[in-house]
Amino acid sequence: MSKNWKLAGLIAIVAIAIGFGVVKYNSPNASDNPKVYTMQEVLSDSLFTADFNVKEKSLDIRDVNSLKESKSLAISEEDEQELINAMEQWTLTEYNPSESNESMVPTYRLYLTINTGYSLYLSSEQKRLYVMSQDIEASYNIQNGDEFFTLLEKAIQKNTHYALT
Repeated sequence: MSKNWKLAGLIAIVAIAIGFGVVKYNSPNASDNPKVYTMQEVLSDSLFTADFNVKEKSLDIRDVNSLKESKSLAISEEDEQELINAMEQWTLTEYNPSESNESMVPTYRLYLTINTGYSLYLSSEQKRLYVMSQDIEASYNIQNGDEFFTLLEKAIQKNTHYALT
């Protein structure tokens, strides 16, 4: 009789294992529902919490494809502030280049200064952001960047010349 109990126990364990496998296989992946971040969360690190409420904010935009790296796009202060405000509203999801065949192709290098400085790479075509700082090195998909990209395109069209920096 103990042999029957052992067999029944083994069958129960196998059935439970198969059940867990089926549930896990049919459940949505974490990548199907990626964590959504705010721009403040993305830029905050162990030293600083990103603060978009400071009075003095600046955004220097450089064309990565430009042959002259020492030049930045000349945009008005008003456009600069509108772009920063639009960036603040971004929601982002992590992008892992190793999980994709598509690598990020940056269009612009952004130097965002709020309560501290941030070096960012932006792909306007892919709508991706690459963040580099002392503690952060990560890539993100920009979920709601249409306003920013529209403002950026208009700012560039208004000021088609480059200013020396």
